[in-house]
Amino acid sequence: MYSKEQKDIALRIYHQTESVTETIRILGYPTRRNLYTWIAEENTPPKTRKEYPVINNPPDHPCNPPLVEGSVSSTDISSDEINQLKAQIQANEKWLTDITEFAIPAGKVYLSPIVDCFDGLLVDWNISTSPYALLVNSMLDDVAKLLSVGEKSIIHSDRGVHYRWPGWIDRM
Repeated sequence: MYSKEQKDIALRIYHQTESVTETIRILGYPTRRNLYTWIAEENTPPKTRKEYPVINNPPDHPCNPPLVEGSVSSTDISSDEINQLKAQIQANEKWLTDITEFAIPAGKVYLSPIVDCFDGLLVDWNISTSPYALLVNSMLDDVAKLLSVGEKSIIHSDRGVHYRWPGWIDRM
């Protein structure tokens, strides 16, 4: 396929440039596969990619603003403090909710769960083929039955339109 002379020229240019891409660009031949094979036969390992230093301080970005002096970052909190914070949360004290859309071959399905922050388990959930008020309102009605008399829970949501409808607010 390639003569001994072509192979020697390609290897000589490779050793000068230390770049497979540059060698192929200059000569117009060989293929990458051939050049890597010739380099391996020569027992000269191909040069690895250049390693760049890791940037420890990425530039400021609006989505990730720098921490203000005095603010708390995740590295400032020890695991003991996290365990103490977890111990302060009781069952049915704080709940999370949101609506999630799933696209399946039969159409779209909407899931509205309530998750307990205490153990991460589902308290209740509803599924519907439409994201109407009935989906979240019926879920809240079902979950209210689980609470004992006088027991209250804090519900965190994304404050989407479903959680600002009069029916939802009246139930709160």
